[in-house]
Amino acid sequence: MIFAQTTVRNGLVVIDGYSNKKTIKGAIADLVKEVAKINEAEATNLKEYGLELLGTTNETDEYYIECEKVCCATNMTEDDEMEFKDANFYLMIRFVA
Repeated sequence: MIFAQTTVRNGLVVIDGYSNKKTIKGAIADLVKEVAKINEAEATNLKEYGLELLGTTNETDEYYIECEKVCCATNMTEDDEMEFKDANFYLMIRFVA
């Protein structure tokens, strides 16, 4: 994942970032690697059911995955400069750890 960020608040984990993989399946594999750093059981679940989980939950649920096709990855540096890298997908997952 490119420019991956992880936020943990009150047991709720939010990971977002970009993938330069060419397919959604490849992008999910990138996301699985990031999730595994926080929760191995959740990573296993995502690896097995990730494609099925896309678009089936809503933002009010404790579990949510978003995947959006993008043309590049962007990030603000500490010097308030925009940084760009090649990417194909923006990914975000929210789950209870």
